[in-house]
Amino acid sequence: MKVLLIAEYIAPVNAIASIRWTKISKYLVLHHQASIDLLTNEKNFSGKKLLSENYSVDPTLMQDVSNFQKTYLVRDGAKLKIFHGIHNFLRYAKNISSNKWEKDRKNRKNSEFVSPKNGSRDTRGILSCIRRSLNQAVDESIYGRACHAIGDCSQYDVVISSYGPRWTHRVAAEIKKKNPSIIWVADYRDSLVYSDATDTEDNRSFAKKTTHNADCVISVSKGVSDLLFLDPLQRREIVTNGFDPDDVLFRKKRHRSNKFEITYTGTLHDEGDARRDLTPLFRALVDLVDGGAVCCDDIVVRYAGGTEGIFFRQASCFPDIPVESVGLVSRDRAMEMQSTASLLIFSNWNTSLQKGGITGKLFEYLTSGVPIVGVSSGDSPNSEAKKIIEKSGAGFCYEEASDLMDYPRLIDFVRESYTQWKNRGLTSCRVDSSYVSKFSYPVIANQVAGILCTLSRSKENTL
Repeated sequence: MKVLLIAEYIAPVNAIASIRWTKISKYLVLHHQASIDLLTNEKNFSGKKLLSENYSVDPTLMQDVSNFQKTYLVRDGAKLKIFHGIHNFLRYAKNISSNKWEKDRKNRKNSEFVSPKNGSRDTRGILSCIRRSLNQAVDESIYGRACHAIGDCSQYDVVISSYGPRWTHRVAAEIKKKNPSIIWVADYRDSLVYSDATDTEDNRSFAKKTTHNADCVISVSKGVSDLLFLDPLQRREIVTNGFDPDDVLFRKKRHRSNKFEITYTGTLHDEGDARRDLTPLFRALVDLVDGGAVCCDDIVVRYAGGTEGIFFRQASCFPDIPVESVGLVSRDRAMEMQSTASLLIFSNWNTSLQKGGITGKLFEYLTSGVPIVGVSSGDSPNSEAKKIIEKSGAGFCYEEASDLMDYPRLIDFVRESYTQWKNRGLTSCRVDSSYVSKFSYPVIANQVAGILCTLSRSKENTL
């Protein structure tokens, strides 16, 4: 089977979004004799450059690059370089603001520290609008250049496009239009609508307008699928994120630690109801310290990721709790931090608007052997994250929608984990390996192969 994969986030890009189709492709090649070519945009991995999109390399994904037979690169044009330059300048300004937060937190006394003024939030809102406009301009430019770069696609049996950003599906739609016999699978690892701010007519209509000719639309969860607002007759499948069993080789053996380390690795989010909000955990730590159950000198909350500004803003309300940030690190370094942690934090939202969104980070955590404390914001209980964390035996998930019941349980879970660490120097959990194994990428790739075979047979019967 000859496949063309269209994706922006793919090996060796250091982003959790890169893992999904890197690993599915790996096992389609290894176990299902697929031949996969890749269409992606040009990326700069050699240091920071003003007029290019800058990425860092994930060493754990380097060997997976060889699974792609051929790579088509969408080169940056002059217009695109200008857009990148403006975007990088705004990102630089944002980082300066983030660094100021930590300096303020360290230099001021606890009683003097205050939360951000409304004006600073307004400024962040304006910058976010500018960045969204730039992202749209970049997407439009890449789309036009990608359609030109790919040329004839008649040799492919299947084209798979992975959102986001939008240009991937738009290019696939053009390919399908020119080659009706090609099987097109449109993948959504995220939904365009996930908060009140993103609930626009343009976002609601994108999937229906752009991917209506896809032979199948796949999503990471039912919650994401529901927010695509597809035609009821559109064929759709749920294909979750997962983990690669081979990645366990990158993990180091766990050892005793002289600190009760509570670690979050990944991106935080703060946009209306769409919040990855760690404040309930900070609140629990304060209550445990004030009650004498936990010694403040023993604990540290560590962060690794590209949104440390949000992390410091959330921590600012609890200045007595020690926090550290190492910024954005490579995935192997993040996995090393996970292995040395006493607790791993997973955070997401579950609202009446969006239910069931699960990032690949949770499945990465499941291979660590470290207990997971989940924090789910939003007005809807019984999130998919809670189901996976607790059914797997990996830990406990607090939900804002069930605060009266869950907060005492959160206190108990952190206290018990701390006591375990105090007695043994490390923590542990008993994970149900048979339950977790169904989220492995070999199993997921087998599911995708089955979908492709079914679509192929259906296509043959139609002809």
